Amino acid sequence: DAYLLENRRRLAEHYRIVTHWAAEHGIEFEGGVNAGFFLWLNFGDAYRARHRPDAATNVEAEITRAFLEVKVFVAPGSPFGAEQPGWFRLVFSVAKPALEEGLSRILWALDQQSEARFRTSTASLVPDLVFIAMA
Repeated sequence: DAYLLENRRRLAEHYRIVTHWAAEHGIEFEGGVNAGFFLWLNFGDAYRARHRPDAATNVEAEITRAFLEVKVFVAPGSPFGAEQPGWFRLVFSVAKPALEEGLSRILWALDQQSEARFRTSTASLVPDLVFIAMA
């Protein structure tokens, strides 16, 4: 019983972290998760807003590439039945430090698009840290 309560508390906390982060950075998301461990986020529109609207012909592939450059994996929505390209499934049932680091890297990837700039600015981090956010 204590395990389930603690698990529920952590999931709720991480859900709030991700939704507040998304709202703060103008990233659309689908709320109303019911006993879930992932959230749908529209990184496609966020990417287009930060770059030319026609910057990517395959926005999911471009965003996935940008995320992988900064050692983050978030599952593109198309294999999970997303109705529009650009939606991703972000799993938030990871350790809080990994979640916070992953969100920071996602924002960097959306804003900067440069692994070299990422590595230079994060030299104190373990360079091969991989934040896995998929189910």
